Amino acid sequence: MQFMKIILKPVGIVRNGITDRHKMPYEGVDSDIYIYPCFRKALKGLNKHSDILVISYLHKAKKNVLIARRRRKIPIDKVYRGVFSVRSPDRPNPIAISKVKLVKSLKGIIKVNGLDVIGGTPILDIKNVQ
Repeated sequence: MQFMKIILKPVGIVRNGITDRHKMPYEGVDSDIYIYPCFRKALKGLNKHSDILVISYLHKAKKNVLIARRRRKIPIDKVYRGVFSVRSPDRPNPIAISKVKLVKSLKGIIKVNGLDVIGGTPILDIKNVQ
């Protein structure tokens, strides 16, 4: 099977105090999203929204994983499932979609509550939640 090649450019990067994905709380953390200067015009009107979707590329994930188990402190079960049915960052295309509370957007920095990706994670896109 031949696959189409897709090239994406990050629009920004996450800044927070978490560098190890295993230390990320399930509910996420307060984070700043630094938007690169060439994309900052796209932030116009963002502050009108209380919730946004942050789409990110999980750059430290393993890309050859198809089977994983739930990773909570006390897993309900230890059954391995396909990665499309669990929240594992390890997957063929390690893209995350996180719904977060928008605190404010000012001068290219978006402050959010509840982002569940580590510092240094590239941001691919941001969308409002209507």
